[in-house]
Order: sequence, then structure tokens, then C-alpha cells
Amino acid sequence: MRLALSATSENVERSVCSALRLLCEFYGAERAILYDIKADGTLQRAFEWSVKGLAPLDISRQFVRADEISPWLEDLNSGLSLHVPPPAYGDSPHIAPSTLEQDAALLVPLLGKDHLSSVLSIAAPRRALRPEEDETGLLAMVADLLLSMTQQAVPRPDAPANAGSDVPDEIRNAALWAMPDLIFELDSEGRFCRIISPDTPRGHDAPDDTVGLMLEDVLPADVARDLRGYMAEIDENDRVQGRIQRVSGQKHSIWYEVSGSHCAPRRRGEALGYLLVMRDITARIEGEAELKRLGRIVELMTNLVAIIDHDGCVVWTNAAFETHSGYVIDEIRGRDFKQLVTGPDSNRSVALSLRHAVMTERGYEGEDIHYTKDGTPYWVTFNMQPLNDSRGKLSGFVFVETVITKQRKLEIALRNERDFLSTLTETSVSAIVVCNGEGKCIFTNSEAKRLLATFPRDAQDRVDSWPLHQIYAGPSQGAALPFGAVARSPSAVRNLTFSLRLPGRPRRIYSVNTAPLHTAKTEGQIVVTLTDVTAQFEADEAKRQVASKAQHEANHDLLTDLPNRRNFNTKLSRALASKSVDVGDIHVLVVDMDNFKRIRTVLGQDVGDAMICLIAQRIRDVLGGSDRLARTDSDCFVAFMVSEEATRASELATRICQAIAEPCELDKMTVYATASIGISQMKDRAVAPEMLIRQAELAIETAKAAGGNRHAHYSPGMEIRISRSSEIVQALRLALRQDQFELAFQPKFSLEDGHRLVGAEALLRLQSSRLGWVGPDEFILVAETAGMITEIDFHVMSLFTRQMGAWRRRGHCVPASLNLSPRSFENPTLAQRFLEMLAQEEIAPQDVTVEITETSLVSTSGHALANIDAFRRGGIHISVDDFGTGYSSLSYLQRLIATEVKIDKSFIQPLIGPVPTPETEVLLRAILTLANTFGLKTVAEGVETVDQMRWLKKAGCLMIQGYLGGRAVTPEVFEQIHLARGAMQIADEPRLTS
Repeated sequence: MRLALSATSENVERSVCSALRLLCEFYGAERAILYDIKADGTLQRAFEWSVKGLAPLDISRQFVRADEISPWLEDLNSGLSLHVPPPAYGDSPHIAPSTLEQDAALLVPLLGKDHLSSVLSIAAPRRALRPEEDETGLLAMVADLLLSMTQQAVPRPDAPANAGSDVPDEIRNAALWAMPDLIFELDSEGRFCRIISPDTPRGHDAPDDTVGLMLEDVLPADVARDLRGYMAEIDENDRVQGRIQRVSGQKHSIWYEVSGSHCAPRRRGEALGYLLVMRDITARIEGEAELKRLGRIVELMTNLVAIIDHDGCVVWTNAAFETHSGYVIDEIRGRDFKQLVTGPDSNRSVALSLRHAVMTERGYEGEDIHYTKDGTPYWVTFNMQPLNDSRGKLSGFVFVETVITKQRKLEIALRNERDFLSTLTETSVSAIVVCNGEGKCIFTNSEAKRLLATFPRDAQDRVDSWPLHQIYAGPSQGAALPFGAVARSPSAVRNLTFSLRLPGRPRRIYSVNTAPLHTAKTEGQIVVTLTDVTAQFEADEAKRQVASKAQHEANHDLLTDLPNRRNFNTKLSRALASKSVDVGDIHVLVVDMDNFKRIRTVLGQDVGDAMICLIAQRIRDVLGGSDRLARTDSDCFVAFMVSEEATRASELATRICQAIAEPCELDKMTVYATASIGISQMKDRAVAPEMLIRQAELAIETAKAAGGNRHAHYSPGMEIRISRSSEIVQALRLALRQDQFELAFQPKFSLEDGHRLVGAEALLRLQSSRLGWVGPDEFILVAETAGMITEIDFHVMSLFTRQMGAWRRRGHCVPASLNLSPRSFENPTLAQRFLEMLAQEEIAPQDVTVEITETSLVSTSGHALANIDAFRRGGIHISVDDFGTGYSSLSYLQRLIATEVKIDKSFIQPLIGPVPTPETEVLLRAILTLANTFGLKTVAEGVETVDQMRWLKKAGCLMIQGYLGGRAVTPEVFEQIHLARGAMQIADEPRLTS
């Protein structure tokens, strides 16, 4: 612009060429040419600048014929710059090779007031051209060039004509009048010299009455003041450019863009004047204001807005688009919009439809999946519409997008839920029926159709007619309801059970649920579901029966079906707490069978069980029922009675004893049994049931001590015996902790070779620090009752092996035996631990004998037999103690493979005097013969006289043990006397008493 404004007639061509050079540099072009349009439409080359310099001008290329420019003439006359790529015009038949083919790439029209004045062409540009962005600046530069030409074309009075100028006057005048601007030429003082207005006819200046007037005389004061300021700025900077000037009117304002510079004076010697060009930009300002207003609206929109050019590249986006997509306009301007926002799940058909709409310059609406910068997909509905410029030409497209991701997700979720519910309904094992308010079926799923098809035809369509019957009332119904009433209930009904019975079909059980559809917008009012629960119902019934049976068994004896101890205690507790019963009215009777274990052992378990059942029935008959009777142990029953008379309990006990004593016909045999009964009486309402039972059990001991088959009442004195047992238990525990147990050894002698010492029996002794001397007959029974006997036996085995080891280390090798309780044989580690103790002391197992009583043989279990077998295999001998007193059979002797039997002293004592009774002789000879037959050694216990010894020797007994040979003594005394002697010494007295 400054080149044009400073140009004079002498330098106009240089200024124009400089402007063309700047254009070429700006676009990276090789050549710029300015063509003038002649009256016949021919283009004449006026100015040219080239990077390679100007070659001599070929006259054939000086002009462009009108027909050659005609393809673009309409667009140029409309003010539209044309971008003509080489592929598009290189093969065009309309362009001669000698004219525009090698030059034109961008054609820019220069418009006069009402027609096309000139055409500017920029050839071979290297910069990507964007006419929509560069056109305004480019036309402004061309306008500056024309202004320069105008300055040189205006004739000046008193100034020499520019006859020698290279620019003809007709060009200057054409350019001057072609400008759509208001032009003021002022002298140095601000007087109007000339006014050219777009409203004046071509070739005429403004009215002469304004010439010579000052600015303030013609223009509003504020406008004149501003123009004076522009003149001052020209004086300082030699130019002013692009100043916005507002001229206010009564109805509206006019906006001008003011540019200016000095101009040559009209007369020689005068100061430089001023040339001010005022371009009316009101439409632009108002358009820009409207655009700003619309822009603010668009920026405030939550919709995503993007403007693209006709090639589909991004031109502009609003803030909502940037916020949602994550893109910034500066990084995506010029990028392909569809490639920017589409991704793997975008609809390809939508993309094709959009491309077709762009190519045909039409709008398009649709829905698609777009993607943010970080790859997050989002659903949009969009509306793409073409954008046209002020001349109606397509300048791009606007995209307005509404994000509907939430709606789409909701729609998808609803659709999936609907599909899921539909699939669930159709695949459900339950029959689902929807009926209207009258009970008519209007919807059924597949399972319901199958079920209803089995109903009678007249009962299929209405729920009132379904052949269903409630099995039992639900928790909220007092009685069974007909199915029709349930199905049409105004409130929800849950988990009712109905049975379906059809002729020729098995019974089916259905769980029924109904619910009203109050919010339904359809005809359906009630939904009914029927689930076949036949298998579950039958299984539950079986479980209920099992639970009922288990509950019964938990409270009853399995053999007799009498109440058990827990059940009895509950009933007794209720009776004790009853206010209708006075203190002393309740009596508890405990019935214990006499010697029942021996009976069951001899006769067998089955016979014993049958006998218990028979006894239970007899007691039930005496009591008149079983409500107050229970079986508490294998051979024990308990009952209670309520009576104000104390003698009634004794009478009842007597009757029970008599009933039990009656012969029992069992398995083709007659068995006799008796029972002992203990009776206790409630003395205090706060007494516990267990206390009354315990007191009755204490009374049983008194009855049994008196011979059994009788009853006894509890008395407080019976507690003394219990207290003694408790003290012994405590003493036994203390003895185990403080090692207070001792062993005493009683010798065994042979009757075959001079009464030689052949062994000893270890016997346990207790000298308690609390109770003093406690005999084994007393503490062994208490230990077994308290469950301590096994622990004591293991302690005895330890004492025994240590003593045997001590004798071995001192050179004494004497066989010895020890007694072990039958309960200890139930411990599976008994034999293993005893053999380990012997090995630790280096004692030969062949020197050890384990004694087990004959009475315990009949109750040996698997563990006991395994221990006995382990003893035998380990080399330890097995001796049957107290032989002849139990119920053992020959099969036990054969199974145990015992090495010896010990004849109980009860058979030896009758051998008093030199001639025993015949019965004693027969029995002893039978025992000895039996033992010899099995190859067992025999040991006679309790031998106290020489006569007894002689008789036994003569009868074939091998060994004796008793006071005749010596009492049980401590290990030290046994070593000093018996181990030192090695044989028995017989005193002169016929009977040894000490």
C-alpha cells in the first residue's frame, strides 16, 4: 500500500512492479501479471513481474482473446477469485497454449463501480492457496495498486501533463472511477480540492460547491476532527491506513475504513496535499457484529459445532466441540473432519452418505458414533448444512452435533433389558400368564402354553377354571384359598403351593405367585407365575419327615422308643416348676437291671435288646404309659410320679420289681432278670432334675448292696460314700503328678522241681499324702469309674519296666507279670508303648506276662484284640486271671492263644484239710484238665496251706502263688529275700496266717 500511495508519474511502474513482487513472494509464485480489460473484452497485459526476469515480450502473448477468458468471465464479474489447478486447465480446449496455460493459477478480479476493470493472475504458486482466507487481503493490495494508478492518472492544474508517463490517462481514469470508494483530495490546510463519490456519475466529480471549503464546513465536527488527526498522522508517518471511522446519522451510522497519504500539489510551489480514501464498510462492520453475536450464541451452545470447507477440512469449531472432543482448533484446522472424528465402530454407510452430500452440496442429517482425541466413542445426532457466501457461492458446511451417548446407552440398556426379559420369559421354567381384570388369559409364555394344553379345554382361558387346589394355607391365609381368588387378588400373593391332579397323570406341585399390574398401560392387570416344584416339594417332604424323625430320635431311645434322658429332664423340669404340684409330691425312680451285662454277654446282643424292650413294656404297663418314663442307659430306666402319699412310690417300685422278675420268654428260651430301684423325693422346688436322678442312683447302690431285686430310698448318709470316692479321685490325680504309686511283688513258685522261684506278680499300692493307705480293691474301682484307669496303667507300665531294668542291671533275671485294666486295652497304642518301654530298658519280652481277667474277655473289642495280638507277636505272654469266675468260652482261649491260666482263689480256699470235698475236687480237676488239654500253664492263686499245695501238685498244677510262698513286698525286700533264696521255704506250721 505504501508503494502505491507514494508513487508518482515518474515511479508508478516501479511501484506497481514492487507490489507484484511482494505478491509473488507472499505466495511463492514465479510470475504475477496484471491485465486490463478492453472495451471488446480482450485482456491486455499492463504490468508483469517474474522471478526469472522479463524476457522480450512476444506480441502474440500481449493479449488474451475474449473467448479464451469466457469460461471464467461470469465468476470474475461476480467478484469471485478462481483457483485453477494445472490438472484442471492443462488439457482445457478453451485456453491457448500461448496465453494463460503457462501463467494462470489464481485469477483475481478487479471490479470497478459496475463492471470488471482488470484481472490479476498469479502463476505457479508454491504456497497452498486458500482463497476464502486470502481473498480480502489480496483485493486490498490490488486496491492499493489501483489507488497508485489513480494518483498518477488525475490531471493537476498548473502542473505539467504526464505526457511521458507509461500509464495512459484512460487507464488512470478507468481505475479511478472503478474504485467503489469515497475519495477526498485536500490541500495542505484541509480545503477540499476534489471529491470523487461512488454515487456521482462516471467521469464527473462531486458538486463544485464543496471545492475550497474546509473540512469542518462540510463534515460533522467529530468526523472533521478525526480526519484532521489522520492528516497529522500522514505528516508524521507519510501515510495512514485502515483507520475505522464512524459517521453517525439520524437513523443509523455509516462505517468507513480510511487510508491516505500525501499527494502532489496542484500548483508548483504549493505544499503537499492529502489524499484520503474512505471505503464504506458498514455492511462488513454490521456483518461482523452479527457474526460476533452469532459466534457468542454458538459458543454458548452445548451442541458441538464445526465448520468445514468444501473439501471437508476443519475451519472452525466452538468451545463445546473442543471441550467434548479434547481437540484444540489450532491443532485440527485444515484436517479432514470425518477422519478426525470417526473410528472403528462408526457407520461406513453414514460416511458414504456424507461424502455424497458434500459432493452434491446438499445438507444431511444422521446418527453415528464419533471418537474423542483419546479414542473414547460417543453417540451423536448431527445436521450438516451447506454454507454460502454473500454471492450465494458454496464456501463450506456447518456441522451441528448433539451428543446422545447417555440416551443411546439408555436405549441400548432398555433394549437389552427388553430382549433379556423376553428371552428370560420364553426360556423360563415357570409358566407366566397375564390376565385381564375378568381373569381371562391374554398372554402366556411357552411354558404356560404347554401347561394349559394339559388342562380341560373349557378351563384353559380363564384362571377361575384352572384345576388347582391349595395344599396348605400360606402364612397370611387362615385357610386354603381357591386358585381363582388367589389369581385375582388385588395385592401380591407369594409362595402359595397348589397341586394339580389330572386324570391319568401323576400329581404335580406348583408354587404360585401373583401380582397386580397397577401401572401397566395395557389390558393386562394381573401376572401369575406357576413354577413346577414337584421334585423340590417331595424332597422337602422327605426332609421334613427325616427332620421329624431326627427330632424324635434326638429325644427318644432308639431301641425302646421311650423318651431319653434329655427329654425326661425337660418333662421333669416342667413338673417341678408347676404351681399345681406341691413340694414333696414328686418322686423319681431309677430302675437298674441286676447283672444285665453278664446276661447280654452270655446270651448275645440280640437277646439282650429283646429283653430290654420287654422290660420297658412291663414298666410302661405298670406306670400306665410312657409320658413319665425314659431309658437313660443300656440297662437303666428312670421315671417320676406325682403323689401326695409317700408310700405310693414304694408300692410302685415293688410292682415294677415284680413285673421285671417275671420269666422272659425270648428266642425259645426262658430268661430271668431282676432290678434294683432307687427312689428320691423332691424336698425343694428349686431342686434340679439331675440332682433327683443322682440321689435315686445313690439309693440304687444300697439296693444292690442288699442283694438286688429290691428298692431303696435316698438318704443323706449315702453322700458320705460319694464324698469318699471324690476324695480318692483327687488323691489318685495327686499321686500321678507326684509319683506316689508304688509296686509290690508277690513271688510265684514251681511245684515240679523243688519249689523253685519262677516269677513274680507286680501289684499296685497307694500311700496317699492325703488319705494314707488306700487299698487296691477301693481305688481301682474308683479309678475305673472316674475314667483314670488307663492313665494309671500306663504309669504302672513305666514303674514296672524301670524296676525290671534295675534288676537286670544288677544281674537278676526274673520273669514277672502285671495286671492291666480291660479299659486300657481299648487304647490302640497300649501294646506299642509297652514294647517300647521294655526295649528302652533292654528287657526281654519273653520274661513279661500281661494278665487279663476272664470276665473282661467277653467284652473285648477290635482294639483290645489287636493289642493282645501285638503283645503275643512281640513275645509277651498272655495270662487269663481269675479263671473260672467269668463267662468265657473255649473259643476265647483258642483265639487269644494264652500261655497260662490263673485259677481264682475262690476255688482254692475250699481245699481245707487233707481230704477236700468231692465237689471242689471235681471242679478243680476239670479246670486243670482243660488247661492241660490246651497246653496252658496253670497257676493257683491264694495258696495258704501245705495241704492245698500238695493236693494241687498231685492234681497236676504247675505253679502256685499266695501267702504260703510269701506276701507281696517292696522291690528291695523281694530282692533281698526271694531273689537271694531262689526257692520257697516251707515252715513247720500246717497253715500260714501271715
